[in-house]
Amino acid sequence: MSKQKKRLEKALFTLAENPYQRDTLDISSLQGLDGAFRLRIGDFRIVYEVVDNELIIYVIAVGSRGDIYK
Repeated sequence: MSKQKKRLEKALFTLAENPYQRDTLDISSLQGLDGAFRLRIGDFRIVYEVVDNELIIYVIAVGSRGDIYK
């Protein structure tokens, strides 16, 4: 497994434990998408949405920072 894959996997497991954990992960809310967040891992971005009452995290997209917002 590549180093980048390991970083992405670790971030997703951390995200699953606490999707609002801004002290450990580089998370910010996205403008224009209510309830959507952006997780930055190096040059990659994970765009996700949280459904609190069901404890579900929907990963909307994963990609490089140049392509993810298109």
